Amino acid sequence: MNSKKYWVWLSMVFGGGTYRLWQFMSVFETVEEVCCELISTGRAVGLTENEIHNIKSYNLKDAETLIAECDKRGISIITYADSDYPSHLRFIPDPPPALFCKGNTACLSGTKTITCVGTRKAGNYSISACSRICSELAKKGYIITSGFAVGIDIT
Repeated sequence: MNSKKYWVWLSMVFGGGTYRLWQFMSVFETVEEVCCELISTGRAVGLTENEIHNIKSYNLKDAETLIAECDKRGISIITYADSDYPSHLRFIPDPPPALFCKGNTACLSGTKTITCVGTRKAGNYSISACSRICSELAKKGYIITSGFAVGIDIT
């Protein structure tokens, strides 16, 4: 079974790195069962208004469309079920269900990884300092990761 569309759909519904997804995963045996239950009944106990809205707004076809668009753009999707999902993420609380990657994904299994986060409205000094720090870390072999949220890490 190709479970990618189910993992992508769940990331659309719950977002990345949320405990809510893992609460449902602990009740069902497979990711497909979680999706089918949420889609068919939409009345799972304890769903928030936002989660109910997302379940109604996104369907599995939307996940398939996103996967196809990523393929066209050279963006790979690594899901929690994939063997190349980074082990250092697999064992954190509430790991992201899907990673959207561009470039050499072999670096994801490196041990020297740092995440750059900061304010959404960074000033010139902050942007310059962040750039210098990240550049130096990259030169020393660190992998710089980003969640691509609006903020200093994508500036």
